[in-house]
Amino acid sequence: MTENYIPTPEYKIDSELHGNVYPPSEDTFLLIDALAKEKDTIISLNPLISLEIGCGSGVVTCFLQKLLKTKNLLSSICTDLNLCALNCTKETAKLNSIGLEFLEFIHCDAFGPLFPRLNNSLDLLLLNPPYVLTKENPKNEKDICFAGGPEGRNLLNKLLPFISKLLSPNGIFYLVAIKENNIFDLISIKNSQLKLSSNIKEIQSNTPKISTISSNKITLYLKPVGNAPQLKKEFTKYKVDPNWTIFNLQQTLRKLLGVKTEPIYLFIKEAFAPNPESTIGSLYQCFGTEGGILYIHYGLTPAWG
Repeated sequence: MTENYIPTPEYKIDSELHGNVYPPSEDTFLLIDALAKEKDTIISLNPLISLEIGCGSGVVTCFLQKLLKTKNLLSSICTDLNLCALNCTKETAKLNSIGLEFLEFIHCDAFGPLFPRLNNSLDLLLLNPPYVLTKENPKNEKDICFAGGPEGRNLLNKLLPFISKLLSPNGIFYLVAIKENNIFDLISIKNSQLKLSSNIKEIQSNTPKISTISSNKITLYLKPVGNAPQLKKEFTKYKVDPNWTIFNLQQTLRKLLGVKTEPIYLFIKEAFAPNPESTIGSLYQCFGTEGGILYIHYGLTPAWG
């Protein structure tokens, strides 16, 4: 571990207190990795104001605060449509000894009341939007966390016309997206119209690609937590293709369990709740055991147990 290493902030999501807060997942940690790799660039900006739209657990903003703690005093604005997420972010800040005087919590959709007051003021804008492609638009608070509509860009398309107006002259916008969101269209067309320069950085986890297991099925050991119903015995060991996504598995479990309306939450190593877009193969590389086995727990609430 190097001297400059900044650990991932501690967090705790209590389902009773925090409701349907999006738990830190693979995309959260990739955004954190991107910020860590951009540390020198960020410091050179001498940023004074940051805004995270959809702060969720607060892990990303708290990491940014820790990244810059000894360099300058950054005022971080956190917005979320989910009031429970703002409370969770506040708790995350306390867990990591980040003074609440450096944070502002605003209950709103996107940046709502902040425009135009923040025109040309944001040095850092952070967005990990709901980017998963879905046939329908999100219908409730549970779906808003990941459902991005037909292109996976519902929220992003709504925000794009305002980005260049919000950023300071040297401000940076950090965005998480997947290739299915048509990133190159986003860069070549939208940015030419919106006067934004761009730099695509492919941030990947340190785990190898799944070529070594791509021809083999992975056996999932599926166990319930909390009040989740028990699967029939023949389905507790379920073989799937490595290219299956967590979203595919959630849909399958919904059918096997006869759950029509309640969401299905999946956990690995108790606290890790993978993103719907994560593949079984990539998760196996991180958490699997010999023999092509991956243990996954499922529940009806977003917190373990």
